[in-house]
Amino acid sequence: MKIILDFDYTLFNAQDFKQALRDRFSLFGISSEQFDDSYFTIKQQLGYYNYNKHLKMLAQNNKINENDLILSFQEIVDSAREFLYPDSLFFLKTIKNIPDAFIYLLTFGQDKLQQSKIEASGIKKYFDKIIDTTNSKMDLLKIDRNVSDIVIINDRGKEIDEIKQQLPPVKAIWLRRPYSLYFNEGCRQKDFEASTLSEALSFIKTFINNKD
Repeated sequence: MKIILDFDYTLFNAQDFKQALRDRFSLFGISSEQFDDSYFTIKQQLGYYNYNKHLKMLAQNNKINENDLILSFQEIVDSAREFLYPDSLFFLKTIKNIPDAFIYLLTFGQDKLQQSKIEASGIKKYFDKIIDTTNSKMDLLKIDRNVSDIVIINDRGKEIDEIKQQLPPVKAIWLRRPYSLYFNEGCRQKDFEASTLSEALSFIKTFINNKD
């Protein structure tokens, strides 16, 4: 069995992480509005977030030494463990001990930043494989022929619907964390809805028992 997890908003509280960056950059006179506007500008231009371009833009627009922003940014990244959701480590330790389970982390974004966050959070050891992509997650899932043996956990209801439409046998858990960015996005084709990883774990155990 393969268990595929998303990173941001599933294991990692990206909202709190971003707020920590806003708070740190406010020390340089950068407002939350400036931070957010430039963040979304970069994301819209590239289709994903690139922190190098973001920091360069902020430095130029505010006449700040770019290296100072880079150092501050890295300090927040290095504290990534603080931004794991409270249930993340217990969940990862538990599924790591499931016999014949292969644990994958499939994350979308800039390789260097995502890898740095994952490394600093201390969760890398729980995964058999980590896949970082700026392409479609769907393309990577299609590579596996035995999709009926896949359980995917994702906070994005939209992505789950897209996956289930093309790969119906995949078991999909919509992790709808309260107050998360995508809480109200909607998800029509989920197999199970969970508000915590503990609830998701219950579904996984049921799925394994039914297979037996």
